[in-house]
Amino acid sequence: MGNLAATDCPLFIDSGHIYRITLFRQTDSGETMRDSNYKPEDSPWVKMCFDWTELVSGFSPVCYAKGHSFFRAGEQSGNVYLIECGRVALNLTMEKRRTVTVIVLDQGGVFGDAELLDLGGLFTATVMSDEVHVYAIPKEVADKRINESDHLVRNILYESNRINRILAKQLGLTGVRDATKRVAFHLVNLANQYYIIEKNGNDEKKVLIFQFTHQELSEAAGLSREAVSKVLSMFVKEGILKKGSKHRYIVQDEEALERHALI
Repeated sequence: MGNLAATDCPLFIDSGHIYRITLFRQTDSGETMRDSNYKPEDSPWVKMCFDWTELVSGFSPVCYAKGHSFFRAGEQSGNVYLIECGRVALNLTMEKRRTVTVIVLDQGGVFGDAELLDLGGLFTATVMSDEVHVYAIPKEVADKRINESDHLVRNILYESNRINRILAKQLGLTGVRDATKRVAFHLVNLANQYYIIEKNGNDEKKVLIFQFTHQELSEAAGLSREAVSKVLSMFVKEGILKKGSKHRYIVQDEEALERHALI
């Protein structure tokens, strides 16, 4: 079975089946064991493989550029949004107007669903990728369609549970003072979700296809840009990472990266 990257996940899949990628590693004794360090359900980089056809039927996606804000924390937008492609960051503004990215939603992610409960959103929702294509479903339409579909209710419940799990994980990370572990945690998740395999003879390396700046990674890790840059430079110096082009990195030593991410 070949490696599956996040790009292999289509938007419309039967939501009655939850697909999970489990990684295996060959031990020195030849036995195969599950990689217990990486738990995709804890990843703050979220891609939902659900069938949302009933929710978006009759609507067309609209393209938004990087930096566009759909709504700010506490605001009501009047819409429920579904991502067709691209990424949207759910951010919190902390002391001294410091931005922390709590969750990054990818294809199939729904946001703004607090509208269904007449509540303002907890987060500011901002386009993170160069552009994003999003369905905007008016609250009244979304509410009616979800109430009439057990299928959509299950989708919403699963996404809510997934986000709650991520929030708990992120809260736990705030107690980890070691910047190396926090950066490594995010890199491990990116390396297992957004990658291609680069072959050179018998040698295989993971190339992160997720482009990010040091500032974006610092907002996700809840660290200063300087701290993130220092950790990345250390990983490059130790041969764990290798710089690629356009804000990309090649994972040279995946096991070493995962050891740094143990928390």
